[in-house]
Amino acid sequence: MSFPPRTVIGVLVFSVALGLAKSEEGTRCQKRILVNVLNHNGEFMSGLEPSVFRAQLHGQPLKVLTSTPTSAPPRIVILVDLSGSTHGVSKIARALAENIVVSSHQRPALVLFSDHVIETVDFSHSPEEVVRKLDKLPESKGPTALYDGLKYAADLFGEPLLGDSVYLIFDGGENASKVRRTEVQSEFLAKGIRIYTFCLQIRVFPTEEEEGGPALLKELSDLTGGEALNPKLDFSRSGQDRLASELQRLYQKMTEFYELQLDIPGELLRKRQRWDLEVLDRNGRKRKDLRVVYPHELNPCSESLGTASVR
Repeated sequence: MSFPPRTVIGVLVFSVALGLAKSEEGTRCQKRILVNVLNHNGEFMSGLEPSVFRAQLHGQPLKVLTSTPTSAPPRIVILVDLSGSTHGVSKIARALAENIVVSSHQRPALVLFSDHVIETVDFSHSPEEVVRKLDKLPESKGPTALYDGLKYAADLFGEPLLGDSVYLIFDGGENASKVRRTEVQSEFLAKGIRIYTFCLQIRVFPTEEEEGGPALLKELSDLTGGEALNPKLDFSRSGQDRLASELQRLYQKMTEFYELQLDIPGELLRKRQRWDLEVLDRNGRKRKDLRVVYPHELNPCSESLGTASVR
């Protein structure tokens, strides 16, 4: 039996398309996600089994294969804004950076930036060398290239390791980056690097860029599974005590977390998308007494490091 040429081509195209669809439908990937689960006091909740996590993408359930609690001193890049708009608060920025070096026992690197990278103390140096550099901060000047600084910080890690994070001390004004925000976001998600931020804003009349700073920093932190601090600075004794407590809770989130292994159907994750993660009680209802901190978007499996494709 013979077919007209057009019919033969149509059958071939249909067969190839069907084969690709079946292949894509049968492909799954496993993603490693870092998650904090906190009680009403902001304390880490331990002992949660994979079955209590409910993950969803487009309303479709994602299977949580494992939930491994981890407590380790990961690497952290302390990224300090020294642009001209931070003039007058550089001493506060230095104190914040020194505090995390001496209080959190993480492996620190330091990047000072404005519209370019001013100084770098990489992971080959000791924490004491980081502190010495902070004791001699250069003058604050120039515009602010936030996304360029974040891209540089991400590249400083080299091969990503579990728990890598960036601690950004920033006044909120971005006005000079050459790198696009979407590019930076995708890289952080792909490498599993979390962004923690401290909004250092004390101007009575902030610029337009600075006014949007707190919202921008929260978006970056939420996206990557980090946390944003935007405290009203209070230099009284009680205010300093409150800030010290907030900072200690922030450091705990960096070092104590769950590593979740997700199993995802390939056809659900063709592009970067938002997803939902909750902790359930014994009756299968969302636990409102707990807060889950996690990366709010997932990269496609093909763009993510630390993932595996399975059939």
